[in-house]
Amino acid sequence: MFADTNPNVKLCVYICPKNFYRQNLTSNRTCVSQCLANYFIDYINLICVSTCPNGSYAHVNGTCLTNCPGGFYADANLHICNTTCASGNFRDVVNNFCVVQCPPGYFGDITGGYICVKTCSVSTQYANPVTRLCVVKTSCTSPYIYADDFSRQCVTLCPQSQSTFGDSTANYCNTSCPWTAGAYYFRDPSTQTCVQTCPTNPSYFADNTTKSCVLTCPNTYYAVISTRTC
Repeated sequence: MFADTNPNVKLCVYICPKNFYRQNLTSNRTCVSQCLANYFIDYINLICVSTCPNGSYAHVNGTCLTNCPGGFYADANLHICNTTCASGNFRDVVNNFCVVQCPPGYFGDITGGYICVKTCSVSTQYANPVTRLCVVKTSCTSPYIYADDFSRQCVTLCPQSQSTFGDSTANYCNTSCPWTAGAYYFRDPSTQTCVQTCPTNPSYFADNTTKSCVLTCPNTYYAVISTRTC
């Protein structure tokens, strides 16, 4: 039983009155409106606890909450609302949870302080939809292999509106393609990628003057079907 500390009652009770909670200690079995230090009100079981039950989290205001307030993040392992998350976990600012992987549309920004973001904080990092992490362009993974400066994401297809082409040698959406001895690449508008051989369908030909795949070769040049060149 618990001592009802209401001066008008002064009874031992099995159930504490409304807005009072059981302080279940050997030396202190009383009904209290606030728990002792390092104890928290469990609103489900109406008792003071040192660790909040599953699905609730201890907050600095001395209560167990099912949802942590803004600026705090629910740690499911420690059952607390914390301003930081355990090593390797990200702060999910949408749901106020500590998570191993950010929710869809958000990406784990390690450089930015282990937080889930829509846009990576560093201009040299890109949002990878596969891992949901902010990564350098060489870490863009299939099928999102090109780092796109316009969307700041790893993409499967570079944006035509930006006149960029997928350069597989650099994992990057580039305005130009590699053009060095032994590695000549042409801008292919049909796939928005850099290619060494222009496609047959649609029928394009490699034009050295523009470094692009073209439907019609420029004046004084002729299309060579066998090599797909002008």
